Amino acid sequence: MIDRRVRHDLGEYYTPDWLAGLVLDEIGYTGDPNTRILDPACGSGTFLVMAINRSKLYAEENTILPGLVAKNIVQNVVGFDLNPLAVMAARTNYVMALGDLLRYVGEVEIPVYLCDSILTPREFTTLYTESRKVRTSVGEFHIPLAVVTKNKVSLLTNVLERCVGAEKEYVSEEFLALAKKELALTNGEYDASKELLKDLWKKVQSLEKAGINGIWSRIIKNAFAPVFVGKFDFVAGNPPWVNWENLPQEYREVTSSLWQRYGLAARSTSKQFELGKMRRDLSMLFTYACSDAYLLDGGTLGFLITQMVFKTQSGEVFRKFKLPHDVPLKVLKVHDMVGLKPFEDAANMTSMVILKRGEETKYPVPYIVWTKVKEGDLAKATLKQILESTQTHELVANPVEKGNLTSMWLTTEASAVQVTKKLRGVSPYKAYTGTYTGGANGIFWISVEQALPSGNVVIKNLHNIGKKKVKQVVLQIESDLIHPLIRSGDILRWQASPRFGIVLPHTKTTGWHAIAEGIMRLKYPRTYSFLASFKDLLLKRRAYVLLRQGHPFYIMVDIHSHTFAPYKLAWKRMGSRIEAAVLEPVDFCKLGKKTMIPQETIAFIPLKNQKEAHYLCAILNSKIVGFLVRSFSQTGGKSFATPSILGQVKIPEYDGKDSLHVRLASLSLEAHSRLASNKEVGSIEKEINEVVSELYGLTKGDLKAIEASLMVAN
Repeated sequence: MIDRRVRHDLGEYYTPDWLAGLVLDEIGYTGDPNTRILDPACGSGTFLVMAINRSKLYAEENTILPGLVAKNIVQNVVGFDLNPLAVMAARTNYVMALGDLLRYVGEVEIPVYLCDSILTPREFTTLYTESRKVRTSVGEFHIPLAVVTKNKVSLLTNVLERCVGAEKEYVSEEFLALAKKELALTNGEYDASKELLKDLWKKVQSLEKAGINGIWSRIIKNAFAPVFVGKFDFVAGNPPWVNWENLPQEYREVTSSLWQRYGLAARSTSKQFELGKMRRDLSMLFTYACSDAYLLDGGTLGFLITQMVFKTQSGEVFRKFKLPHDVPLKVLKVHDMVGLKPFEDAANMTSMVILKRGEETKYPVPYIVWTKVKEGDLAKATLKQILESTQTHELVANPVEKGNLTSMWLTTEASAVQVTKKLRGVSPYKAYTGTYTGGANGIFWISVEQALPSGNVVIKNLHNIGKKKVKQVVLQIESDLIHPLIRSGDILRWQASPRFGIVLPHTKTTGWHAIAEGIMRLKYPRTYSFLASFKDLLLKRRAYVLLRQGHPFYIMVDIHSHTFAPYKLAWKRMGSRIEAAVLEPVDFCKLGKKTMIPQETIAFIPLKNQKEAHYLCAILNSKIVGFLVRSFSQTGGKSFATPSILGQVKIPEYDGKDSLHVRLASLSLEAHSRLASNKEVGSIEKEINEVVSELYGLTKGDLKAIEASLMVAN
């Protein structure tokens, strides 16, 4: 019923029944109709229907009278959603799930509300003569504070519905008198609320006269649902997964105080200049806001949430597990379902978190990894079928940094925890991100069509690369600023083979500053003319607007003197295992020796010594270090092997007199040479693992624990 693109933009991927059932199992929801459960992002009502079915079964097994069960269900099984179509579907499914119990319900409102679970009237309003406001497409409705605090918004909207309409012939004084009576307002409360109630009456009446009323009293009632529904024993659901940068600007603004309230806002540093830079996700805010607003002390929350909150640096603010006023949240368990991909074709990093309000998180935390053993349609399977076609592996999670409880999680077999302590530490080396064109790959990335006797070259830009397509040009430019480009697809373990070039208007001397326009025009006039033909596009790059205004229009990002280091140990930042290779100057397209330049999806360590580069390559490509990196990285994601991994891996500084160091450098050189000749490298990798094991002083028991953890990862 809802277009796939729209669902993607809204973060709406409806939960398979088996997965919703598993969440309810994990939070301990038995169906006892006396316990309260809320799905604050209920979609079409999957969790609500399953909760109702459990309550019916519980009642049957415990011989609870149908009338009592029906009454408790409609009071205690509640849903919220922002999508009107989803709310209608959820209400319909709710009624169908009640089935025979409907006869005992009587006249009652279905407790599925069209509202924002985190942006409640209480949260986003400012004080306005003792009122709370509701924003709608026709303006703001102000509700007297006395009505809100007494949880009488529902009564007020009922009075509005009874009194609004020309055929009903009510006047404002009659509405006010009836409201005072029905809401049981004291004289003082009435006097404080009278003018606001009168204004509300006039606004709804004017909408009626304009022919656009009908639903506004209902919208008011729904919007205030988060204020008057109370607290719950259980909160369960699948909150929207939407990155900060994909949220509408208005929503960013009105929720900014909430990100601050829960300590989820990015820090204002030069590297983290905006919230989006830190990859904040709305599901983070949803988890904290719902734990705060709706969960009873001792209550349990179960959410399906992106795995990045556990395995990336940007999730550090989420991992404090503290609500305002130092109310703790205890992580009871996490399920890692990245390998399952349970949501249709969505390439998301699915995990499930179970939290308990009022208790401190204690490490290690149980961390369950799911893997497929049979292919099948996960969306339509039963939980029994899922369990038959998957395997679960019980790991444990600990903060990767000693003494820093908010650091990324390290997840391993319990037997491998001690092994990681031998491998963990701070490396003396620093890694960097490759060069970023600012979203203009189609301009700067080129193929060399012909090398000319004059020293110039004929180039063709890769115009259809990336999201932004640009015009294609074929022209002659100077060769000086052209370097071999290493893209993600150009690098494998022990091998890097550039296919294309990059026009780099920077030098080792200029570093992050681009070559001045005056120098470009005089020294590289053809290259300048080529770049100038795209000037309008280059000036509109987001990175330029945010970071580089006032600099030459062709300036790049993530470039510095280290970019021009003759030797680099480079590896892909994305994936599920380290794939490292040594980059060294090559004769590119008959232009002479040129330094290889990695793109931004690649991390690298700049080096001057070839042997040192190969020594590091052997260590990073080893099974031992690969195990450690996988244990704290977002496997399969964009943040798998960022430059920051060197802050967790203890790598001894290269010593040309150390026999182990020299041997590792030699083995890496041999691996590169063999792969270049299409020869196998398995025996070399085996020997590298043995030498690295000796380097870290690992025992046979340690190696066995590593193998066990790698079997889970694979």
